Amino acid sequence: SAYEVVGQFDVTRAERALNEIMLRHEVLRTNFVSNDAGTFQVINEAASLSLETVDLRGHSDSADTIAALIGQEQSLAWDLSSDLMMRCQFIQTDEQEGVLMFNMHHIASDGWSMGILVEEFVTLYEAYGRGEESPLVALPIQYADYAVWQRNEESQAAQAQGLAYWEEQLAGLPPVHSMPLDYVRPAEQSSAGAYIERKVSQRVKEELQALALKHDCTLFMVLHAAFGALLSRHSGQSDIVLGTPVANRMQAEVAPLIGCFMNTLVLRSQCEATQSFTEHLSQVRDVNLAAQQHQSIPFEQLVERLQPERSTSYSPLFQIMFSMNTNDTSALTLSGATLTPRVEQQGSAMYELTLDVVQEDDGLVFHFEYNTDVFAACTIERLAARFEVMLRSILSGPEQPLGELEILPEDEQTYLLSGLNETASPYDTQLCVHEKLEWFASQTPDAIALVCGDEVLTY
Repeated sequence: SAYEVVGQFDVTRAERALNEIMLRHEVLRTNFVSNDAGTFQVINEAASLSLETVDLRGHSDSADTIAALIGQEQSLAWDLSSDLMMRCQFIQTDEQEGVLMFNMHHIASDGWSMGILVEEFVTLYEAYGRGEESPLVALPIQYADYAVWQRNEESQAAQAQGLAYWEEQLAGLPPVHSMPLDYVRPAEQSSAGAYIERKVSQRVKEELQALALKHDCTLFMVLHAAFGALLSRHSGQSDIVLGTPVANRMQAEVAPLIGCFMNTLVLRSQCEATQSFTEHLSQVRDVNLAAQQHQSIPFEQLVERLQPERSTSYSPLFQIMFSMNTNDTSALTLSGATLTPRVEQQGSAMYELTLDVVQEDDGLVFHFEYNTDVFAACTIERLAARFEVMLRSILSGPEQPLGELEILPEDEQTYLLSGLNETASPYDTQLCVHEKLEWFASQTPDAIALVCGDEVLTY
């Protein structure tokens, strides 16, 4: 997470705040050591973090250098047995300008954790600026306590029940989606990726929310149902399987902790062309509610129990992800400085296709991330355009069968109906049709003119 800093930024105070956060959250100073007996958490009691600083004042190409430094930081490897699980860097570009980077390893962090980190940083930075001590309330438990809880008898019994549900729900799961690919899937999947964005208006967002409310659903469920229907139309497959991330913080004690709590759920729905969208939505609602009830089962345990067909060329259980977020990334105000989030270009894709929906004040942003080894950019552009058309078709008549929902934008319809049917060609209007035939017969008398079964006539 990187922020543009404008104003007077105190590096010493920032480093003190970051070290207080390290002290509060054991997981950031925990190492992961493996030996013959297994893998263990080793918590370092005396660990300190240095806020690395880079001085780019006076550099004419500072923008390119910043992008290169961020890319370098993102790709820098971690030694889990010895490194701290957080790295921070401040790049100063002018007397009162710079970029502040926070980087936490996923083994000790998730998206929720990044929000905690930034919030606590601002609180501590401000308190130290006023000459006060940390105002943060002591944490009730630590991440290691959560790991112990996961292994107790009560938790193990609950997990056994959850695994039984997932075994039934995912029985006979198709090993891989049937979306047509542009390129042959490589023998080993890569993370080579790109993305496109499209946005729909506030009016469309409100109409989708009203549809959700009418059918006792969430906006997530409506968009999940629509995306599944679109994939079904494209693939010809009725058994649609999507993954989705969940925060998995169902106990109040873990809400303020930095740590990797997030989990991945497998959402499986049936998209029959004859069922109406509202019928499909009702089924998707049930699928989501049941999945949420069993969200504590770690995805890796699910894979271990189900033993799906494994391949190095695609991920197990699902290859297409759907997620939804509220855009709560906003500028932060410090005494004497403001921090504005940077949006970094992503050149990677975790799955073959991911639709991430972001709710904003003035509409919805659809972020289509795709693996460039299997999909071409033009295919994803068409898919995104068709998703918008389908959403509008759903809003105009949610009782329509899934197979009759509009998906083609106007330009595609024109191309298919008119462009591909432009078969007119110039010809000599001085001759009648029978005269043209006579002329052709005189030129190629032995050419085949008609075929009917085994009977053949030449000109």
